Amino acid sequence: MASSAEKIPSDLYPTLKITRIKNPNKFYAIPLLGFLVKIIILLPVYIVFAIYGVALFLILAINSFYILFTGKFWKSAYDFELGFMRYTAKLYFFFFGLTDTYPGFDFTIHDSYTLDIHYPKNPSRFFAIPILGGIVRMILLVPYFIFEQVVSTGGFIGVVVSFYRVLTKGEYPESTFELARDSVRIREAAGAYMMGLSDSYPSFWISFNHKNIKIALIIAGIVVSFGNWTNQDFFHNQYEYDSKYRDEKPFYVPNLEGRDRGIRAL
Repeated sequence: MASSAEKIPSDLYPTLKITRIKNPNKFYAIPLLGFLVKIIILLPVYIVFAIYGVALFLILAINSFYILFTGKFWKSAYDFELGFMRYTAKLYFFFFGLTDTYPGFDFTIHDSYTLDIHYPKNPSRFFAIPILGGIVRMILLVPYFIFEQVVSTGGFIGVVVSFYRVLTKGEYPESTFELARDSVRIREAAGAYMMGLSDSYPSFWISFNHKNIKIALIIAGIVVSFGNWTNQDFFHNQYEYDSKYRDEKPFYVPNLEGRDRGIRAL
């Protein structure tokens, strides 16, 4: 997942290993067109993904009661949740150009990467309380969600910048490849925590090979993310302002019709 010079935290999850793509598809690297084509060909995958999402919701609900009554994690739920994480990773990796292998419609990874997480042996009964456990996890993850947004935005900017290198030299830069990979792992870690696959808070660790490039991209991610949050607040406030005054009576406008007739008579 990282170079041998880096020390990976022992509590890092999920375990994600991927080999840098050797001959990336140049067509997919064409600005806008490449993304547009991917969005179109991924439409069937999005439909299957939505179906899996509904099934995941039901499995999470059942697993909550299973943990409450038995103190164990339902093995079928573990298998499905891990499979769902792998499917999500396949989708992200293909869209970001880290692989040119189409995600397909099953949970099996048919490519040169792996994603895994240990079976939870002693799941928390408190976190398994329906609704309450999920709300508490979500509140705890607020700082991590902000971190995820920043790294993911910086990673996506790096992906877009990398297309020039793919088009001109036929290779994916290691620096942006690693940051995009780590952004996917961070998303998966947040998902794993929310699904109860781990009760340990997810790690903020990312690889800092090519440190200067990654710091620059993360700063760009902060700027863009902050801009998005500011715009959302502006439009939200504008909507509230419009809603407040939409139904109020307009300002009084005097009837000048009689005065105009008098002026014309003079």
